[in-house]
Formats: sequence, structure tokens, C-alpha cells
Amino acid sequence: MNSVTWQPGVDTPLTKFPFRRTMLRMTAASGNFAAWACDPRRTLEERFGAELLIEHTLGLWRNKHGIKVETNYQAEQLRLKERSLDPAHQPDYSREDAGHAEEVLPELKKFSLSFNDDRPLRDLSFLRFCPPLEAIELRQTEIRDWSPLLFQTALTKFDVWRDQVVRDLRVLGRLTRLQSMHLYLSVPWPDLRGLENLTELRDLHYNGNVLAFRDVPVLPKVRVFEIGHLGSFDIPLRTVHDLPAMPELHRLKLDNTTELDGIERYTKLLNLEVYGYFTDLTPLAALKELTHLTISGGNYETIAPLARLPNLRRLTVRHEVPPDFTPLADAPRL
Repeated sequence: MNSVTWQPGVDTPLTKFPFRRTMLRMTAASGNFAAWACDPRRTLEERFGAELLIEHTLGLWRNKHGIKVETNYQAEQLRLKERSLDPAHQPDYSREDAGHAEEVLPELKKFSLSFNDDRPLRDLSFLRFCPPLEAIELRQTEIRDWSPLLFQTALTKFDVWRDQVVRDLRVLGRLTRLQSMHLYLSVPWPDLRGLENLTELRDLHYNGNVLAFRDVPVLPKVRVFEIGHLGSFDIPLRTVHDLPAMPELHRLKLDNTTELDGIERYTKLLNLEVYGYFTDLTPLAALKELTHLTISGGNYETIAPLARLPNLRRLTVRHEVPPDFTPLADAPRL
């Protein structure tokens, strides 16, 4: 295994390309992260995680020391693209780079990966050296072990965009301070058990296999829930009963369901967008607080049940054949 060495005064890609320095580099701090990151026993994936953390904190360190740089964003995109296409990539940082990261880690509030093409992150071990973070945003990852998230139990926002290998996400159920979460998962059967423990979660967006939520009995405080397919995982719910109980739900975007039975449980629903193959709109008539409704698809015979919605103000219907809107003539607020 290649070791990471410290060569004082020697530029690495993190301190040279694609940035132009305007001041001398400051004296590096030492600490547990630097020692860990430069330990020759680190695996390739651990070192790459360390490299990403060093890159992420570089701006904090420069701001702290008044170092001004001119960033060439085009060159930075090219650097990340080349890294994503290099199967033999070896993290290239010095002990000084790692020390700079260690120095400013107490100031870090958020860790996020770039939207640009890059090599996938596969190891989260570096999270143990971060302070309690408020938000983590991961993109195009291939992470099998999510247990290092337990070092970040103060998280209020957590996003995963297109992880390619994750199977077991039960660890999320222990991040009980989460308020907002996006999960875009490119695997057929993620294990979501434990999400019912997230009593502060208000905003949940999910794309993947919608049937995975059959293992989640309740989302007690969720007010906004958007759920849809990702890639080829397009098997619909049998009914809305396949979704958790959500007693505080105000907005639901659902793609897709075979029937609407079970939606009447969401008595506080104000805004609904639903796509599916449903043959009967009658369950919607129980949503007395509903003000905005969008219906896409379906094979129903009549929209008459919608006339019984006392607060409905806006209705959008997307269908190959326009339905007969005559039954809505007596809708009280439409």
C-alpha cells in the first residue's frame, strides 16, 4: 500500500492545481485527523474519503488565514472528471494538507459532495473526525457500511443522491434529530426499517423502490412526503395502505399506485399529486381539508367523488382522454 507523506514546501494537487496562490501557505496544525489520514495502514477508500474532507475544508482554512485565491472552475471540473475516469487513482495529499483540515474541522457545519463527475465515495470513516454536523449531502456514492453516520447523531438534514450499492439503511433510524431527508437509491430493495423512530422528521423525499416503505409502520411527524421511482424500479404500490401512517401529512406527491384505498388516513392533507392506475376516485372524497389536487393517469369512470371535497380550490387532471367535468358544477369552492 502506498503511504501518504509530508514534504514541506512541496505543492500537491490540493494546494496547486487548479488554484492560483496569492499568499504563502501557513504553518500546518497537527491532530488526530492528520495522523489518521497519513497513517500508511489506511486503505485506499479511507484515504479517498480523507482527500475529499481535505478538499472540502480547504476554503475554510484559506478564509481563516486571509488567503485569497482565484478559482478556475472549468479546470476544477476537468480535474474531478479525470479523477472519475482513473481506476488507478491514488489520493494525493500531504501531512500539511491534512493538518490544515484538522485545524478548521471545529468550524465545519456541513459536508457535501460536488454535483460534478467524480470518483465514487465508498468509505465514511472520516466522519468520526468531524464535529457535530448539521447537514450531509452525498452524491453518486457506493457505500456499503453506513455505521460511521452514528458519529453524527446531531444531523438535521441528510441527502443521498443515487447511491449504487446500499442495502441496509437501518442506521438512519438512529439519527433521531433529522428534520429533512432526500433518498435517491439505485438499488432494488433498501432496508428502511427504523425510519419510524425519526420523531422530528418533517420533510421526506424518496426515489427508488416504493415498496420498501411497507416495512415502515409510521412516520409520526412528516408533513411533506414525495415518493417516486428511480430507474427501472417502477412496480406500483398495490394500494396507499402500503405507505406508512402519517398523521401530520400536509403534502403528498405519489408516483405511483394501483388503487387509492388507504389515502383516507391522511386527514390533514392539503396538497396532493398522484399518478397511477386507479379505477376509483372515491377514497379522495374523505380528504376534507384538501385544497389542491393533481391527478395523472388512472382508469376511473367518473370524477364525481371530487365534488364532495369542501375546500378544493384547484384541480389539475392529466389524462389522454379528458373526463366529463359536469359533476363538478356543484363543487363548493372550485
